[in-house]
Amino acid sequence: MDIRRIEANDEDSVNLVLEGSLEQWQRIEQLFKSGQLKEILGITVDDVQLTLPVKEEAVVPSETLVNLSQWLQNVVDDIWKTVQEVLDEPRVELMFSGRSASSKAVLKAQQIVLKMPPNSHSLALVVAVSQKPSQERDICLQVHPIGSKNLPYSLKFVAIDTTSGQTIVQDQAGNYREWIQLNLNGKPGEEFSIRIELGDVSVTQNFII
Repeated sequence: MDIRRIEANDEDSVNLVLEGSLEQWQRIEQLFKSGQLKEILGITVDDVQLTLPVKEEAVVPSETLVNLSQWLQNVVDDIWKTVQEVLDEPRVELMFSGRSASSKAVLKAQQIVLKMPPNSHSLALVVAVSQKPSQERDICLQVHPIGSKNLPYSLKFVAIDTTSGQTIVQDQAGNYREWIQLNLNGKPGEEFSIRIELGDVSVTQNFII
């Protein structure tokens, strides 16, 4: 458990603000109740209190329904940038390694920030859509870290059928993953959502094919 700050109440007392896991807090509470905390710190401890961080919903810049078929007609909202504008060049070169992506795919990205006080994680949501020989669309969605090499271990990436609410496909970063990817296909008019989760924080974007 780390000391985040010391707040002065008056000349005789201060608040010591600590940050750590729930298990660490429970240990602190046990030490306080047994009187051992005073002996360990060498100071009088009047009280200990647990303050949970406020859950924040990190939202992508637009909450509108993203029409992927319009992308194939070169109609794209300004919030979606080229991959080069959002990610560095080496990562762009690896974007579709190991996957037979269509050279005619429309590829766009936008930055997402997951706020988990006192930290935040900057990510890139990358979406590629291409026309299959049939009327179906081939859709590839990826999440990349911005400013770091690997994604947070517990980051989850989920695609959900909007009509049924059922999970279509999902993936989790785990150890040393530089990106995670979901592959979908569907017909024009079908809707789905993607959700990026990290602990209690999540971001959702809705799409229509």
